[in-house]
Amino acid sequence: GLAVHSGFNTFLNLSISGIDPKQLMLAELEEVSPDIDGIVITGHSLGGAMAQIAALTMMRAAEKVEDDVQKKIMMNARCVTLGAPHAFKLLTPPADYQEDLRKKVLSWAEQNMINYVHNNDIVPRLPGF
Repeated sequence: GLAVHSGFNTFLNLSISGIDPKQLMLAELEEVSPDIDGIVITGHSLGGAMAQIAALTMMRAAEKVEDDVQKKIMMNARCVTLGAPHAFKLLTPPADYQEDLRKKVLSWAEQNMINYVHNNDIVPRLPGF
């Protein structure tokens, strides 16, 4: 499985308090040209961890979207962060866990997320949780 850092997730939820992120995204995407095939979510340090969580959340929410253009944009989201700390932790999956889902999420993250780190920046090297 995959665990999300509770502190970073809390900060993300507080920053969008009172806003349904799925509805906000879908409302924004209603007026998008079909030529757009994705978006880029960015952040630095704490904002980078929040951006990673938001991108993963959007990818998972896209599975339930019926509009093909919106689904394509949400599934093709990219996450580019600068000096972000560890926002996720791999867990040993329980026996009944869906391994195909785990592989899908990890493959998506590998292809769509990048974190740029300065060699002297300690924040991205801090232990996750």
